[in-house]
Amino acid sequence: MELLQKWWLILCCILAWADAAPMYGEILSPNYPQGYPNDVKESWEISVPTGYGIRLYFTHLDIEPSQDCEYDSVKILSGDHVEGLLCGRKHSRDPGSPILKEFYIPYNTLTVTFQSDFSNEQRFTGFAAYYVAVDVNECMDFMEDACSHYCNNYIGGYFCSCPPEYFLNEDQKTCGVNCSGNVFTELSGEISSPNYPNLYPESLYCEYRVVLEPGYRVVLNIRSGDFDVEPADSEGNCPDSLTFTDGKQHFGPYCGNKFPGPPEIKSRSNVLDIIFQTDKTAQTKGWKMRYFGDPIPCPQTVTPNSILDPLKDNYIFKDYVKVTCIKGYEIVTQQGSLAAFHSSCQSNGEWSNLHRKCVPVNCGVPDAIDNGKVTYPSEFEETQYDVVIRYGCEEPYYTLQTRGDGVYRCSASGKWVSKEMGTELPACVPV
Repeated sequence: MELLQKWWLILCCILAWADAAPMYGEILSPNYPQGYPNDVKESWEISVPTGYGIRLYFTHLDIEPSQDCEYDSVKILSGDHVEGLLCGRKHSRDPGSPILKEFYIPYNTLTVTFQSDFSNEQRFTGFAAYYVAVDVNECMDFMEDACSHYCNNYIGGYFCSCPPEYFLNEDQKTCGVNCSGNVFTELSGEISSPNYPNLYPESLYCEYRVVLEPGYRVVLNIRSGDFDVEPADSEGNCPDSLTFTDGKQHFGPYCGNKFPGPPEIKSRSNVLDIIFQTDKTAQTKGWKMRYFGDPIPCPQTVTPNSILDPLKDNYIFKDYVKVTCIKGYEIVTQQGSLAAFHSSCQSNGEWSNLHRKCVPVNCGVPDAIDNGKVTYPSEFEETQYDVVIRYGCEEPYYTLQTRGDGVYRCSASGKWVSKEMGTELPACVPV
């Protein structure tokens, strides 16, 4: 039924074409059959329906002769190609036929141009010609450009068809198989060329895409024995090729009877595109590859001055850890201070909760004592963990009354502590 509809459509097209352009016509030089004028140039654009060729017949030719027809001439052009250049007097070699010269052009357009120079010593009558549209057997006349599989000729045109399980490509000439649009989302799998390990079809353009969960990179492995693609030509170009791209990196094109690429191809993202394309010539068995998802790593440290639990040599996507600040450090939040928090390795290779930092415990400004003073180790008057201060008195009128030397250290508990007196403060007494 489908084939019948196609032939009916073809018949309708033929009738439409026949109305659109003439199937025959006549061309005469200026003033024919009288002598043509001097210094004239005239062109005729011949057009017949699409799908037809043109036969041009000259029945009269009487044009001033010259070397290479440089004076007067009639020129036949098919596009930019000169099909013929005529001048002089010609007579039919067949007494039963008026045809002096014949041209066949397998296209539906033709240009005929007549020109004369500024003077003629004799009277020349020019030319007479007629043309007819003829069916072109595209399946024979254009074998290289016709169809890759089955060519079907009809009056005024042709159409291509394909074997079962193939489809006609957009160019309406070549056949292909449905090998694009495959998306692989499993964390591991296998991909192969059409018909593998049998011969792959010609004129393919296959697109495969591996799309893994964000947080995984795609890794491909192709064994040497699983790769057989038409080898490169003498200039190193691959007629058939396998290419990989992830938007930032490009691998290939690869061809040959052994895989020439690296043993492992790794993307920089969770998406990898695979492109396999073939020409119209020789085919081989193709290729097979295996892929898997490689989880993105995270740094060994979430925040400085902390330890992770569990402790591992490497952390990867989806790892979950407890982050505990080392002694003397804490996490400061709006709700108070914390000694630990939890973090997970994310798909971008960064830890979560990076806004939490282990910072030194701050003991604050030391309490003042009457008639006394505090000496800091530096001009910045730092008060964080492990900083040492010293209490003193206003000499010579007061002296320090204490057990020890008046030295206090900022402790991990956030308080100033003396080895001898603990958190108790010293006193300044009169001398």
